[in-house]
Amino acid sequence: PDFIPGHSHYSSFPGFVVRELHRVPSGVKLFGVMDLVHTEWPKVKYISKNIEQIAALKIPQDVWIILDDGTHGRDAALRHGVPEERIRFLPNGINLEWSGRDPDRERLRGEFGIPDDCAAVLFLARLVPSKRPEMLINAVAAARREANRRVVFLFVGDGVSREPCENLVQSLGIGEDVRFIGALEHARVPDIMAASDVFVST
Repeated sequence: PDFIPGHSHYSSFPGFVVRELHRVPSGVKLFGVMDLVHTEWPKVKYISKNIEQIAALKIPQDVWIILDDGTHGRDAALRHGVPEERIRFLPNGINLEWSGRDPDRERLRGEFGIPDDCAAVLFLARLVPSKRPEMLINAVAAARREANRRVVFLFVGDGVSREPCENLVQSLGIGEDVRFIGALEHARVPDIMAASDVFVST
């Protein structure tokens, strides 16, 4: 091989081993380093929460590619000894072409149960604590007050946070405007994007 690409902290050590065996460059792509910014945490908590990410930054690579989640990834990487010239960032984003993929937007909105007169806000991710879906749920009441038309909030994905999120929706009394669609096969992601008006990443 000419280059050894690593995918998440799990591949840091194997990638390093292959790099040394073949004497070729290697790199690892990290999906954000959100908890590494919590330097205010007690040392034991900081290390226990971040041991895998710290290891991924300490194991030698030729490049570290960090998905930029807005949580000071460069500072975290530098603090853990990564040379600045070896850090690269990929910004979070979505494929804007998906919004115009299917001219039959009304049909797609009908499939996903989005009323014609509603704006649709989409949260699409695993429903786990690190994705912070409850942040959007807590914003629903304010959005309903400020919007000049009805807004429906679509939560697409599944995970350990789904039940707590559903309970939060019920306790806030906003169930009529929040839909939990569950996991969606990847081929249908462009469809739900095209049917929605706003994409939210927390």
